[in-house]
Amino acid sequence: MTHIPGSTGPGQTAEQSLDHLIAEAESASDTRRRRRRRPRPLVVVLVLALLAGLGAGTGWLVGRFVPRGSLQDPPTVVSIVDFSMVGDGEQIEATGDPVLRSGSTAVMRLRDGERDLLSAVDVAGLTSYPRWTAPLPANAGPCALDGTVVRCGEGFALDVDRGRPQASGGNASAPTSPGSSTPAPRHAPSVPTAASSSTPASAASGNATSAPGSATPAPVVPGSATLAGAASDQVPYALGADGSVTDRSGAVVSGLRLGSPTWVLPAQAPRSLGAVPLPGKRDVWVVCDGTTLAALEGADVLWTVTLPEGTAQVSGFTEGGSPHWLVGDTLVVGTPSGVVARDLADGSESWRVDVPLRSWTSDDQYLYLWSHSSLSVADLTRPVDASVTQVTAVAQHQGEPDRAPSAEELRNATLEVPERCGLRVSPSEASEQGRERVTFVDGQASGGSQQNARTTIKEVVTTVFEGRPAAVVRANCSYGGAYEDDFIMVYDPDHKLVAALDPVPHKQELGGSISDFTITSLSVFGGSLHLSWNNIALYGDEDYHASRKSGSADGDFVWDGQRFVATDLVFHTGQGDVRLPRLEAVQDFVDAVVAHDDARAAQWAVPSLMSALDRNAPYSGFTVRESYFPKGSTVGECILLPAVGSPNMLGMSTVYFGNGRKASIRPGDASQIVQEGPYRSGDIMCGLDRSADHSDRFGTWIMLRGRPDGSVEVYTPGPGSD
Repeated sequence: MTHIPGSTGPGQTAEQSLDHLIAEAESASDTRRRRRRRPRPLVVVLVLALLAGLGAGTGWLVGRFVPRGSLQDPPTVVSIVDFSMVGDGEQIEATGDPVLRSGSTAVMRLRDGERDLLSAVDVAGLTSYPRWTAPLPANAGPCALDGTVVRCGEGFALDVDRGRPQASGGNASAPTSPGSSTPAPRHAPSVPTAASSSTPASAASGNATSAPGSATPAPVVPGSATLAGAASDQVPYALGADGSVTDRSGAVVSGLRLGSPTWVLPAQAPRSLGAVPLPGKRDVWVVCDGTTLAALEGADVLWTVTLPEGTAQVSGFTEGGSPHWLVGDTLVVGTPSGVVARDLADGSESWRVDVPLRSWTSDDQYLYLWSHSSLSVADLTRPVDASVTQVTAVAQHQGEPDRAPSAEELRNATLEVPERCGLRVSPSEASEQGRERVTFVDGQASGGSQQNARTTIKEVVTTVFEGRPAAVVRANCSYGGAYEDDFIMVYDPDHKLVAALDPVPHKQELGGSISDFTITSLSVFGGSLHLSWNNIALYGDEDYHASRKSGSADGDFVWDGQRFVATDLVFHTGQGDVRLPRLEAVQDFVDAVVAHDDARAAQWAVPSLMSALDRNAPYSGFTVRESYFPKGSTVGECILLPAVGSPNMLGMSTVYFGNGRKASIRPGDASQIVQEGPYRSGDIMCGLDRSADHSDRFGTWIMLRGRPDGSVEVYTPGPGSD
């Protein structure tokens, strides 16, 4: 492609002769015509080796990038990432959320069917697999970088390097770090940039930041807007009910009919005198309804292009969508056959990256192009030679790549397994980190010193774990008697056990009372799991092994380097879905009550509890506040209220917490503290510690109504016999 002269260069003035300008332009036009007379475009095929292992460590210079220039030339495809073993790779697509970049690692929010994922890739091409992938909780907020940690709302945080869970504190809503893009509000008005600049901006991008050492800062482009029924100072066009477009003066733009919604974006096209290019640029507006793309100047249509079918879905030009297009000296739009750049002066195709495109996004430096189950990364700061108009990315393995173990291999192999599945010791004597070796024949291992014990492979799913292909095994471990549990084991290409989920030490954390941990569904997202399980004994169920259990659950688990940590649990109860609240949120309520800040505490409690705080507590000469919320009270743990055993002589039953501590409850009765109904299935119990309380029993507790979003609604303290 030929660069068209723009602003005046060194030694030129606005008064230079028109003859000189025309001569310069004619020379440029001759060059351009010569290139266009070529019988076919030169095609560059970039063959990228899919390297199997993680590359060397990279420096974490958060937010550093190079401005991507004018978008006049096609970018170089620098990496192709294989997502075929992550969730349903064919369904994974980009979202409208910003790409967060830390050094050579780009962290993206993706969508896989009905759920969102967070995934990190290496833009330098040092590995052909994602660095890590984790499912996001349904209520996760916007994601932002906080140093080397990415936080999504208040309760979800992973380190950028390995994707391992981090403390959920910190400022999750902090401004996005330099080098990451921030989308404008979906219907934010767009205004043209004040000065002419060849630096492109993303229409889905808000605050672009100039690169260190960059002479020209990237312009601030607040993002595209939808055409409304009336024009405004910000968007000087209106869309009529019949699809007609009018400018701010009411003049109809002739020859243009658009659907709804129609998106609009300010841009700047080269100036010209007839066919002669001139220095400088003029303000234009680009409009798109997903079917038609057009450029407008006043009431004139500069050009229109009919877009291929499916463009609206690929680039987000849909009702409620978040469109993605880039504007510089060209306009870049994604279509089902690839990303296409168009000349803003006449709409002609300037260049393209050929790839069957499902969705795409970008940041300050890279295009991220989703095609089937792979991601192509193209570097806008490394343009291909100007004579090239078409780039095709072709993935090719170099050497023998790593391969995940197959189900058949594992079903007939000697493998390391968690000690509780090793057939040698009873489950009560085994440790979570202990390991044994067993031999599987047709998927089953038996014959150990534990009589009748057996371990059976039930399911094998391939994934990418810690940057390498791996097999995730769901196995049932029967201990030789009436009890059994399902385990998760992860094996690398060398059949080495690299991770395991042993549910036994964590059954209280997994909800209610669980005799046998039975997995009913397994989904794998990189090094993270989504499990469904049942047989949870909830409050109101009978508490013995063979009894009917009414509860079930779904949960996300992320590998932290030692074990799989639950990051989102949803319990299904007779009262509806329940998420456990964050301990910090429950502590906020307790602190407000202790401080007599009842106006604040009221947002987390039922009115009847708030009105009872300064009344005398049962069997006590102190108030409810003094008895149950003394100074120094802290929230120790919250659990889903489990099934309880028969009451003792005092009418009290014991509730067991996951940390080994206990509390007392009077089952079947309504609260004796406030006028509320009885405890019920789906309630949440939070044990409270007093400043000098170091026993194995919570002396007091509070009961919450379970809510699907994990919000806090406290309705009574206890126990009522205090």
